[in-house]
Amino acid sequence: MRRLRRFLAVVGAAGVMGAMAAPVASGRPSQAAVETPPVHTQQHTVTLITGDTVSVSTGADGKYAVEVERGAGREPG
Repeated sequence: MRRLRRFLAVVGAAGVMGAMAAPVASGRPSQAAVETPPVHTQQHTVTLITGDTVSVSTGADGKYAVEVERGAGREPG
């Protein structure tokens, strides 16, 4: 009787393990792995007390771009 219980426990555990491994062995990526997250870009603008305007943008690749516009009367020349 003990051997039968042990045998059934081993066979049951093997069946559960096989059922859990089946989705992994299918080779197809899950839907969540295929989708890409939405790209968020941001832009912030600040006007300095000198009248200059500084804009900082974050690109889709995570890199920053900075643009500086001189205020009135501060153009080079």
